[in-house]
This record gives sequence, structure tokens and C-alpha cells, in this order.
Amino acid sequence: MAEVDRITESGKKAIANLLNQAWQVEYGLILNYPRILDQLINIDQVPDEQFTWDFERLGKESYTHAGLVIQLITQLGGEPQWGVEITDRMIDVGGMLALQLEKEKSALSIYQQAKLVAQQNQAKGKGFLGRLVTWGDEESREFVSRSTVINILNRLTNDEMGHIKLAERLILASKKEPEQ
Repeated sequence: MAEVDRITESGKKAIANLLNQAWQVEYGLILNYPRILDQLINIDQVPDEQFTWDFERLGKESYTHAGLVIQLITQLGGEPQWGVEITDRMIDVGGMLALQLEKEKSALSIYQQAKLVAQQNQAKGKGFLGRLVTWGDEESREFVSRSTVINILNRLTNDEMGHIKLAERLILASKKEPEQ
């Protein structure tokens, strides 16, 4: 049989499970970036305007990631699982930023694992002509290609690498005195 651009059913389940973990991490990032920024503004510890923009960027991109992850989980036949990690009351801003950095690293690791699963679980099938014959069935209408999944995971991985660098810069910037 020829290889087709599909992921095995077991691969889809494994990726959806990993992405559910990523969804929960991204949701925590979405909640905490504005919270930390608000705390910094309230204690007048925002070093400069770029710092604020970087925080907003991280929050917005985490929101975008969460949407992509939910969509991909659904396309793979999974169901997004709701869960929120409860965080303590924020006292130490540096500690909260370090926690955000660890969450960004966790998201990166999850996306890398999911990509590896997608790469290692290519389905065998009838090829293009076999897909044409079954084009009207339910599976074909819900089809998400293996290459599409890998491309989305590549994008998420690259974004997370950028988020890690940005979070590291924010940690350093938060230690500086605000501009007057």
C-alpha cells in the first residue's frame, strides 16, 4: 500500500492528548500575563512602554495558540478538556515571571512531542485514487492531513521559542528601575 498524508488513529489520539495538556498551559498563560502586568502597573514597576507591549504580545499570541490547539484537537477527533491550574496570590513578580517562562518551556516541549508523534504515525492507505473514491464519506470531510498537523506544530514550536526569549527579556527588564 502507498503512504498517504494521514495520521494513524492511535497517533491522532496521542496528539490530541498532548494538545489537551498544551491547551491547559496556554490557558494559564492567557490568564497570568495580564495579571502580572496589572500587578507591575499597580506597584509602578513597568520599566518602559516596550515592556508593556511585550506582555500584551505574549498574552495575545497565547490566546491565538489556544484557539489553534482547540481547533486541532477537534480536527483530530478529540475533545478539548477543560482545566485550569490554580495559582497562588501573586506577591513576587519575578517569581511569577519565572513561572510563566517555565510554562512557555512546557508548551514548547509538548508541541515538540506532538510533532514527533505526527511524524512517526503516518497511516498507510490507498493513496490519492483511494481518497477520491471515498471523498463523500464522513472521514474525508473531517480530514486533516499529517503535513498540516506538522506545519501547525512547527509554527507553535517556533512561536514558543520566541516566547521563551521574550519571557527571559521580560524577567531581566523587570529587575530594572522604571523610567521616570
